[in-house]
Amino acid sequence: MQFKSFAIARAALTALILGASAQATILNEYTDFATWSAAAGVAAPQQNFSGLGSPYVTSSLGITADSINYRGFYNESTTVAYDTYLNGSPLLADSIGSGSYIMGGSNLVSGTGNVDAGLRVDLSGLTGLNALSFNFSAWRELTSTGARVYSGGTPINLTLQVYESGSLTSIKSLLVPAGSPVSGFFGFTTTGTISSIRLMIDTPTNTNVNRVLLDNLAYATITAPGGGGGGGGEIPEPQTYLLCAAGLFGAALLRHKKN
Repeated sequence: MQFKSFAIARAALTALILGASAQATILNEYTDFATWSAAAGVAAPQQNFSGLGSPYVTSSLGITADSINYRGFYNESTTVAYDTYLNGSPLLADSIGSGSYIMGGSNLVSGTGNVDAGLRVDLSGLTGLNALSFNFSAWRELTSTGARVYSGGTPINLTLQVYESGSLTSIKSLLVPAGSPVSGFFGFTTTGTISSIRLMIDTPTNTNVNRVLLDNLAYATITAPGGGGGGGGEIPEPQTYLLCAAGLFGAALLRHKKN
């Protein structure tokens, strides 16, 4: 029995060590800006994209503002169909706030099965960020009619990928609210340093345009990330799990040696 306990503790410790690097590091999630800003100490978004002009970029360069690069993409492993818009140009009818925003995605006709379409926000030009928030929305165009489809009868779920120090650490699904378009909000704090995020939209075979919209980007460096979340709780750090597992492993080892 003692040997069995020792083996179980050793296996648990090994699994936790191997899995620690893959542990999601989002601490708290927030569903409104007021709650997030209270935790992050930020009074207003640093970037609402107003007054920056209306560039439209179809290259891998994307659009850079305040040391942050925004790049629409179809597939980051290729050099085709990069589409990045600022201020809705050339689609000025859209608005998810004060009127200006960033938009990315693909113009390619769907059917290739590629789901890597959306917007990348590269924050590596800033240092020590562990809190981020933004408004988001999305829409599609039907291949058959060209009609624009918002998140109504068929909800649109975006995939958020969070990269810390260049490595993917967290993946979240964000539901786009119904509207024409109406924006959702997502804010979070992490245990590491946020280097970039990706907001991705899938590309159904009956659509030829799939767009992700982002507005009111806010970011901060806080000493103790977390605080009371709005819609989410604190996730223990991998080190906490490892300490508990190490204690169990040590106790089992001592008991094994005594016997």
